[in-house]
Amino acid sequence: MMRSLLLGFVLLVVFLLLSDGVQAGSNEAVITGKTSSGRTELEARVQDITGQFRSVTLTIDGKTMEFRFDESDDVRTTVIRDVENDVFVLLMEGEDKVFRLWMVPGSEKVLEKTNGSYQSTFAAVIEATDPRESGKWTLTPRITIGCRLDYSI
Repeated sequence: MMRSLLLGFVLLVVFLLLSDGVQAGSNEAVITGKTSSGRTELEARVQDITGQFRSVTLTIDGKTMEFRFDESDDVRTTVIRDVENDVFVLLMEGEDKVFRLWMVPGSEKVLEKTNGSYQSTFAAVIEATDPRESGKWTLTPRITIGCRLDYSI
């Protein structure tokens, strides 16, 4: 009887550890932003906050640029997230598009931080291929934008 209880306990612990591991990193962090003028909006998605930069949709003056990472594309992405040093950088560069976002140091305000959830607001600077221009590699000026980060497992 003691042996079967011990075996049941071990199986329960293994199940909990494995099921927890399956959930971790299974959602995308969503960064949304809008300038104070309302002329510029963005939505970016990052796998598990610090993982792969998945996509960004940038709208300026009603013109939209979508940029998605697809493993078959020649797209380079970088995510740098260092909470202790107040750093958050998203970079996505492809054949004819570029998107860069970096958090303004000291601007992040944590709204919620629990075991499975993280929400914050921060100011960021973005620079990207301008959706209003038809030529390749025409960059926007640097735009300061208020952002919200939402992530939950």
